[in-house]
Amino acid sequence: MFDKVFWTFPSCVEAFKHCKPFVSIDGMHLYGRYDGVLLIAMAQDGNINILSIASAIVVSKSIESWSFFLTNLRCHVTPQEVLLVISDRSQAIKATFSADDSGWHPPRAFHAYCIRHMAAKFMTHFKLVILNTTYSPSKARYEWYMDALRGVSSGITDWAGHFNKEIWLQHCDCDRRFGHMTTNLSECITSVLKGTRYLPISAIVCITYEHLQKLLVTKGREAQSQLAAGNCFSQRLMASIEKNKEGISKMCVTHCDRQASVFVVEELESFMGWSQGSFCVSLSAGTCDCGFFQSLHYPCCHALAGCAAASIELAPYVHPIYRQEAVFKVYEMEFPPIPDESLWPECYGTMLYPNPLMCQKTTR
Repeated sequence: MFDKVFWTFPSCVEAFKHCKPFVSIDGMHLYGRYDGVLLIAMAQDGNINILSIASAIVVSKSIESWSFFLTNLRCHVTPQEVLLVISDRSQAIKATFSADDSGWHPPRAFHAYCIRHMAAKFMTHFKLVILNTTYSPSKARYEWYMDALRGVSSGITDWAGHFNKEIWLQHCDCDRRFGHMTTNLSECITSVLKGTRYLPISAIVCITYEHLQKLLVTKGREAQSQLAAGNCFSQRLMASIEKNKEGISKMCVTHCDRQASVFVVEELESFMGWSQGSFCVSLSAGTCDCGFFQSLHYPCCHALAGCAAASIELAPYVHPIYRQEAVFKVYEMEFPPIPDESLWPECYGTMLYPNPLMCQKTTR
């Protein structure tokens, strides 16, 4: 009798080794003849392309179901150390991570909340938008927004104090999020797979295979052409670097050491309505007082100003995940074609039968 199923593919396991060290998880209900929930885990490469690395079909979003999915995910796909998982505030997911034998405990793995879900809850309580506060990559900027919010509602600090800061504040996440504050990655794929929710389980597995097969071919060709053109970093990274360079002319740089690795960068104009005036940049440590350098793992505008003033190449200060070679590695192991079913070897394994308890209830 069918109960639940987990699946992934060798190409996905290999691809994740070269993706950013976090996964986004989510689930969506099935609407076909049989009830159930499709659980998915998503990853992102250094060029902000997303891909599904594992899926499961379970009865419901229960603790047992999430434990089944996350245990298999950890065992077969994401055994890496210091891994971050981003999810909504589901109590079932929270309980799964808290279990003694989950394999998802610090320092091996960490759990963070989708900030959009946190903001929605915050608006329910205080009718405010707290996104600027939670997205703040530095403590100084966070406190600036919090001071503004305290003037609106005295209960804000009390409510926020109920949550571990590492779970929902960017400046407290030890730079594990790579700037990702929501479960948008997994929600993007649920939108793509929306039409599959009415199909049989075997068809859903085939569609995920075909979708990933096409994705790896397309993105692999793009990455290979970028390598052939001699590009060292991903296109999205270079676009962000060029954007950060726009403000360099409005900054004053002071050298603070003989090795030209520590600078004080003063903004001559305020940035987006908030500025602390000057920022200390350490290239060797990969940090800046603004927080963006360490949060995104590539030089912020202040670090770029320091590099320009000292005629230093930025390449050593960019995370390897953004290198074009790493992006190509994500898509290097392609999916083989599936032969016609008539050519499959005969199966002598256990025969599965539909679970009548999972039948959709008829409604008038």
